[in-house]
Amino acid sequence: APFGSKAREWSVQEVADFIRSSAPSQYGPQYAGVFEGNFIDGKRFLKLGINHLPQMGIQRFDHMKLIFNKIQKIQKIAHEYQQQQQDTELKMQVSVVKIQSL
Repeated sequence: APFGSKAREWSVQEVADFIRSSAPSQYGPQYAGVFEGNFIDGKRFLKLGINHLPQMGIQRFDHMKLIFNKIQKIQKIAHEYQQQQQDTELKMQVSVVKIQSL
């Protein structure tokens, strides 16, 4: 599975590590701390919008854009992975129904 596909399961620390590596280098630890301080785990991370960043303390527009762009990439990967999982489950259920009807 590609990196980020299971972002929903990330702990607060894993989200913070991702933010630390995604932010401009000198701001990495500060912004990781912002996410930790707001208890952003994988489930919350996948629901973030750009409007949440200034509320959390990330004020610089260029940093907001950069970080949110990386957040969106993970959100997209996680969403696509979840869809694939649901599609696979649905196909398996259909197969079970067909077998049971034999």
